[in-house]
Amino acid sequence: MSPKIGAKLGVEATYLELDIQGETTIPERYVLVGVVLEMTLFQNLLMTTGTVGYIGLGDTQGNPFGIMADVGWEPAWSSRVVPYVTLRSDFIFDDNVYSVLSLSVGFTIGVI
Repeated sequence: MSPKIGAKLGVEATYLELDIQGETTIPERYVLVGVVLEMTLFQNLLMTTGTVGYIGLGDTQGNPFGIMADVGWEPAWSSRVVPYVTLRSDFIFDDNVYSVLSLSVGFTIGVI
């Protein structure tokens, strides 16, 4: 049995709140928007990578850019709405480079 491989190009929209220790104690909040490439291997293994812009919310200064990558699981459903669970890694290029590791839970909405 050969593995099923599928690739999709999409748009990522995510909310991220960071509690970075530094000069301020105010958490940094961002809305992430970017272009991602998503691959499904072996019907359930999900891998995603892309470039994203981090749009600052509230007292967060600046709008840095970054790279995100994740690996996780999604069920092999034949549906337009498919849930997923991934281990996500963000690299934010601001005054400093921040590496953020998080658990991401959400759903993918298929248009085509």
